[in-house]
Amino acid sequence: MEPIRVGIVGAGGRHVRSHLEMVTACDKTVLTAVSEVVAERLDEVSGEFDVPGYENYRDMLDDAALDIVHVVTRPNDLTPIVLEVLSRDLHVSVEKPPGLNSAETKTMADAEESSKGTAIVSLNRRYEPVVRSVVKLLEDHGPPTSIRGVYHKHMPSLIGQTAHSLVVYDAIHHVDLTRCFGGDVTDVIPLIRRRIEGIESSSHHESLLQFENGATGTFSSLYGVGARVQRMEVHGDGLSVYMDMTGDTPVQAWIEGKATSLPHVDAKNEVEFFAECIEEGTKPLTTLQDAVKTVRLAEAICGPS
Repeated sequence: MEPIRVGIVGAGGRHVRSHLEMVTACDKTVLTAVSEVVAERLDEVSGEFDVPGYENYRDMLDDAALDIVHVVTRPNDLTPIVLEVLSRDLHVSVEKPPGLNSAETKTMADAEESSKGTAIVSLNRRYEPVVRSVVKLLEDHGPPTSIRGVYHKHMPSLIGQTAHSLVVYDAIHHVDLTRCFGGDVTDVIPLIRRRIEGIESSSHHESLLQFENGATGTFSSLYGVGARVQRMEVHGDGLSVYMDMTGDTPVQAWIEGKATSLPHVDAKNEVEFFAECIEEGTKPLTTLQDAVKTVRLAEAICGPS
């Protein structure tokens, strides 16, 4: 089978490097072209990977024969590019967050419905082997009764930023992980909106969650605190899983009071998974339709504006 031809829009930042590395490492995909508005970045990436570079992404879509386009831009630039790609019936990988808000995510999801292309959202935590193993453990043992998400950062410079720039723009993948384990959330009660020097700040959020399956949970998003900590707890009848996503994702799992090993799962990264989806005509784990629910949950955690 011919390799799947990939173009990338946006060539700056650490997240772009991860896309480039996954695409070039996958035996099903081949990097074919890149687009970037900053000439220096464009020359650097196109030269390193020996592919044509375009300052205007539309020129890349016109000239390069592509199957998938990775849109790896800032959220304020992302939506119109994704809509253009889908209008051309191409497959698209959408960087997180998928737009500025849930309305933009829904616009992209609706566009996919009328396109021959398929979209994947780069909420990459869902594709990590340890996450797939915990999901399999829950499938084997039974549904969760409690989910607890913790997303903290020592970034005092962000205090006073808007809620969207913190929860929706930054903590979105941890919010999505909460839904990955617990399913759809039916009710959110924001408990804290911290005030600093009389100014409404969105740096601290604590929320209670009610899941559709009857489980309950909490989500804590704090900035300007002492350290970067990203943890998840998943509890069920006779089951507890403790995950530290801060570093190498160590995990402890307990069933009926005894430590247990996680089930083995042959997990693939998002690029490999998406390539198989395209070959087989199936949907990825992180669709635009599902991402709408994740972004809406992040907005609800932010509380009323």
